[in-house]
Amino acid sequence: MQKYQFYEKVRVVSSLDAKNEYLIGKIGMIVGMTPIREFENGEPDFSEVIDYLLGIEGESQLLRFLPNEIETVGEFGKHEDYFSDVSVRIGVDDKGRGFVLETELEKQ
Repeated sequence: MQKYQFYEKVRVVSSLDAKNEYLIGKIGMIVGMTPIREFENGEPDFSEVIDYLLGIEGESQLLRFLPNEIETVGEFGKHEDYFSDVSVRIGVDDKGRGFVLETELEKQ
C-alpha cells in the first residue's frame, strides 16, 4: 500500500545515502513516486511504491528517499507550491548534453 500521497509534506528522518545525511530533519514535499508495477494499459500503479521524489527548499535537485527514510508532518502542499507550469524547450548538443532553447517567459 502507498504510504504517502503526492504533495504531502514529509520530514527526512534518515538516509542510507551518506551524501544526503545533511538533509535529516529537513521538510520536503512529495512530487514524484516510483511504482513497483504498471497496469496493463501502461499507467503507473501507485498502490505499492519503491521510493519517493522530494522537493526540498534550498536544494537545486529533486531527491529520492525510501518510505522508511521519511515521515509525514501532517500537511499537504499544492502543485503550484513547487511547479511554476512554465514550459521549457530543451535541445541536445552533439555530446548528448542538454541546454535550454527557450522558455515560455522568453516568448512573451
